[in-house]
Amino acid sequence: MTTTFRGLATIRLHVADLAAARSWYTEVLGLDPYFERPDYIEFRLGDHSTELGISRTPSAPAGVVA
Repeated sequence: MTTTFRGLATIRLHVADLAAARSWYTEVLGLDPYFERPDYIEFRLGDHSTELGISRTPSAPAGVVA
């Protein structure tokens, strides 16, 4: 069996200020999030609808999970 790596499905960013991140990514990407909760937003990007998730993590350091 051969497995072919086809790319990432989700990239998640952790931010302290979700409202500021939503505003910045909406402007840069030129689209609104397709999914929103008070502590999480998500954009779908590219031909494979890669998910860019952004979550508020006030008690944890900022960073990225892929």
